[in-house]
Amino acid sequence: MFDGQQYKKQARGQLKGHWTTPVLLTLFTQAILLVIILPRAVYSALNGNESYSFFQFIVSIAVSAASAIFEIALVKYYLIFTENREKATFSAFLEALNLWLDGILAALWVALWTFLWFLLFIIPGIIKSLAYSQVLYIVAENPQLSVRKAMKISMAITKGYKADIFLLELSFFGWALLAVLTLGIGYLWLIPYMSATFANTYRFLKADALRRGVVTNEDFGLPPAEQDVP
Repeated sequence: MFDGQQYKKQARGQLKGHWTTPVLLTLFTQAILLVIILPRAVYSALNGNESYSFFQFIVSIAVSAASAIFEIALVKYYLIFTENREKATFSAFLEALNLWLDGILAALWVALWTFLWFLLFIIPGIIKSLAYSQVLYIVAENPQLSVRKAMKISMAITKGYKADIFLLELSFFGWALLAVLTLGIGYLWLIPYMSATFANTYRFLKADALRRGVVTNEDFGLPPAEQDVP
């Protein structure tokens, strides 16, 4: 049974006494993104409301690529963190950056299909974005899989749980408002809390889908002999 409050409780327990690296990772990644964005902000300030320039386009591409790379690396880090905190070092995050191409391809493919669904209407777009919400976790855990395969698995394991995932995401809205009131400083703790929670959510969705036979370990590119359902 899906229990968002339990995944949040698990995240708090996992982070208790182990906030340092997650907070520093959040600060590190956000600082780099800020450095990348800063030239565009300065350019816009100096040039007013002039038409969108090639320079701004390049910066936008760089920001999108960096965001995708950091996102999949952080997803991989929190999968490690929620399984074994002793192995969740800063070096583990740096190693996860090797998934940069997978992160960019996954982000592009998911963004494309989500955009196409949003063209139909807002509700279908939201539903599909929830259906694709586990793609990065699947790719980070199983980089041998194609993004298309990961999307199919994500749609399978989220079937029947999309409303639960939506409500879980919505439950952080109040914390996000409080983080804004701290001039964004609160996000240094909120992002790790959310990241650990969603990693725990993925673990449940995967285990539940394996238990119900919705997917098998073969779908994840693993031999049938290794299929031990939690």
